[in-house]
Amino acid sequence: MASSKTLDGSSTIIELEERKLDPTCNDENRQHHQLQFPQKTTLNIDGVVNPEMLHAHLTLLTKFKELEQSDQEMDDRYLLRAEQRYIAWINLLNDKNFPKEEMPIPPLDVCLIWHAHCLSPLRYYEDMLRLHDPQAHNYSFPLARLARHLDEYSQQIWHEYTKKPWVLELNDDSPFDFKCPLCNKIGQISPDIYVKAMRTNNCDIKCNICSRQYMSEFLSVSRFVKDILTYRNDPKKLIGGTIVDLRNGTVSKPNAEKDCNLLFSSPGITISTSTVYTWKEINTKVKNHTDNLKTSLKLKDVRNGIIKRIIFAYMDIPAPFSIDLVSAVKRQRDFTNKMVDNSWINCMTVQSNAVERYHKFINLQKDYARTLFVPTLDIDLAWHTHMLHPSLYRNFTNKHMGRMINHDDTLAKKT
Repeated sequence: MASSKTLDGSSTIIELEERKLDPTCNDENRQHHQLQFPQKTTLNIDGVVNPEMLHAHLTLLTKFKELEQSDQEMDDRYLLRAEQRYIAWINLLNDKNFPKEEMPIPPLDVCLIWHAHCLSPLRYYEDMLRLHDPQAHNYSFPLARLARHLDEYSQQIWHEYTKKPWVLELNDDSPFDFKCPLCNKIGQISPDIYVKAMRTNNCDIKCNICSRQYMSEFLSVSRFVKDILTYRNDPKKLIGGTIVDLRNGTVSKPNAEKDCNLLFSSPGITISTSTVYTWKEINTKVKNHTDNLKTSLKLKDVRNGIIKRIIFAYMDIPAPFSIDLVSAVKRQRDFTNKMVDNSWINCMTVQSNAVERYHKFINLQKDYARTLFVPTLDIDLAWHTHMLHPSLYRNFTNKHMGRMINHDDTLAKKT
C-alpha cells in the first residue's frame, strides 16, 4: 500500500492496493457465479453487508447508469426534476409516517438522488434531523426490494400523494414549478432558465407573479436568511451546520443551541426577507457581528470552525439540503461506471471477498483513527451498501469505532 502525509502532517492518507482478480472468476464459470450465491457467507456485517446485497446494489447501479445523458443541459434538467421529486418523496414519508417495514418504494429517479444523499452520511443525518420527522432518518434505502420488483402499492401511494408520474421521462421539457423567495408563491419557469438558476449564480430571474427581479445567487442566500428568521421565531429550528459534528458525527443540541443563540438571535445580524442580498453582503454582516462578539469576549463561547460549517451548508445550494445533491450524483458516476463496466465485480466470490475486505477496512479505520484510508473498488461497494442503511450504519460505527465514519467521494479517484 502507498501512503502520503497531508499538508499539515496531522494525518496520513493510505491507498489500499487493488486485490488481484479471483482466478475462479474466469469467463468460463462466471455465469455460474452470477446465478448461484455461495452456500455459506463468512461475514454478514450488520445484516446488510453481504454478497446478496452487494449484488442487488450492482443491479441498481446498472439502472442508474442508464439514466445518464450525454447532453449536459438535458442531464441537469433530469437531475433537477429528480431532486424536486425527492423532496416530494421525503414529504410523503413525513406526512404518512409509515412503519419501516411498510415504507413504499420510490421511483427510480428518486432512488438516484436518495442514494447520493445517503453516501454523505453526516450531511444526510443532519438534514433528516433538521428538516424532517424524526422517523424519516430511520428509513433504510430499499435496496433488496428494488432488486426484486416494483409493487403496485408503491406506485399507487406515489400517484395519490404527489400527483406526479411514476416514471420521469428523460426528455421531459415541461416547465418547472418555482417558488419565488420574495413573494413565496409558486409559479412556473422554463426549464432552461430553471437549470441556469439552480446550477449557476449569475442567472437573471424575474418572478412572473410579483415581478421582482434578482440573480440566482439569491436563491441560496434567501434560504439562509429565512432559516435565521425561522430560528428567531422558534429556537428549536436550529441553523444548518450546527447539529452534527462533521469530524465524528456526534450530535450536540446543547452546543448547537448555544451557538445559534450567540450568532443568530436578535438583534445580531440585521436581515429581512424582503431584501435581495448577495453572499458578499451576508458574509460582511456575519463578520461584523462576530467582530462585535469578539470585542465583548463572547465569541470564545462559540465552537471553533462553526461559522464556516454553517456557511458551507447554505452557500450555492438552493435546495433545502446541506449538500448539492445534483453534484453529488455526478460525482458518483465515475464509481458507477467502474462498477458496471467491470465484469469481475459481478462474480459472487469477489463479492464475498469484498465483505471480508470491508470488515478489515473498518478495523483499520478503528485502529488508525488519524489515518485516512482510500478504499479499493470492491471495498467501496461494500461501504456504500452499508451507508444505504443510515441508522444501522450510524449505530454500527458509533458502537464499534467510537465515531460515525464520514465518506468522502472525492478521494477514491484512482481505485
